[in-house]
Amino acid sequence: MSQTKLARAHGNRLVIHNLVKRDPLAGFAEDVRRGLSSSAKHLSPKYLYDELGSKLFEAICLLPEYYPTRAENEILTSYADEIVGMTGRLDRLIEMGSGSASKTRLIIEALLRSQPDLLFVPVDISESALESSSRILLQSYPGLRIEAFAAEYFDGLAKLGRRDSGRTLALFLGSNISNFEPDQALAFLRALRSVLRNEDALLLGADLKKDKETLEAAYNDSLGVTAAFSRKSVGANES
Repeated sequence: MSQTKLARAHGNRLVIHNLVKRDPLAGFAEDVRRGLSSSAKHLSPKYLYDELGSKLFEAICLLPEYYPTRAENEILTSYADEIVGMTGRLDRLIEMGSGSASKTRLIIEALLRSQPDLLFVPVDISESALESSSRILLQSYPGLRIEAFAAEYFDGLAKLGRRDSGRTLALFLGSNISNFEPDQALAFLRALRSVLRNEDALLLGADLKKDKETLEAAYNDSLGVTAAFSRKSVGANES
């Protein structure tokens, strides 16, 4: 069941739609059975991102070994104005898997330097992460409005696909596209395309090929934060 929260503290500039199932672990056993029965065994990362898991992931992004966040920050710091200049005036900025939206601020700032207002539409599985990041953004940018969706990607896109909100730039950063199997990635990109029109744009962040040592350091950090992220979530799902 969908629930909508209106944040009046910000002059009705924040709306959060909660599309997450009442039981966040509904379907967990079936997903585990299907994933471990596959020839290429896998588990859905969506179960990692509860409130604590989301905070642990934000900590991972700050680690010196975790290069994707640092690389994207460098790119957007250097080229946000150029990116925005190529898109022209926008009515809506969508971000899939927004998290803390720390990198997104660079795009928001570039847009608000060239236009007076903007609607930001973040989609993330964690409602707590959405609410926290949204309130921080609204305090920083008076010209910003936020309509957030606490939802899995496909559920959020299905909801977005029913509306016409003007010219749009969609963001999918952090190399999150690599979390999908090839057929899932294709289905996701098609679903994302369905909410965009010909004059809209997509900014996709994808990692380049790396050596084994760099990858192992990034995803098995010396402080053990990544291990805590995975083990915490497994423990929570078992309890």
